Amino acid sequence: MAMKSIGDLVKDQQVLTAEPGTKILDVVELMKERGIGAVPVVKDGELVGIFSERDLLTKVVSQCKDADEQTIEKITGMTVGEVMTKELVIANYADTCDECLKKMRLHGIRHLPVVAEGELIGIISIRDLLLCHLVVKEEELDLLNTFINFVPPSMSSVKEPTFREQTKNPT
Repeated sequence: MAMKSIGDLVKDQQVLTAEPGTKILDVVELMKERGIGAVPVVKDGELVGIFSERDLLTKVVSQCKDADEQTIEKITGMTVGEVMTKELVIANYADTCDECLKKMRLHGIRHLPVVAEGELIGIISIRDLLLCHLVVKEEELDLLNTFINFVPPSMSSVKEPTFREQTKNPT
């Protein structure tokens, strides 16, 4: 069974992106409204980073613990470019779900920007990949059930001998 490419999963996706100078609070509000956990960061049409919930927690919220008013003011003025992850791990258009899951596991991440010929075309989350994997497994299960329950036409015309046919045999 052929596994879907990631490109098939994101082909109709409208990608929300941010520029490095965008205020964190603005991006967080958009993430909340759309129910997403990461936003690719693009400068002059080029993918330069990704801003995720993890970046927000580890690089922004963690500074708020014992912060004074001046620090809080500084934090609220921070931009995505200051805290985004710059070391990108990306998925290519032709990658499979399994290949992307391996990348996520290897790098300990939950979101992958998807590119085709160097251009950002989407973003996938671990949830997307698990659903893709589940669909493939369900298709395999259906195929196995069909195979197990299949009765060849030659077998469907074989009939069991009746009691009368069994007792007619002279000895």
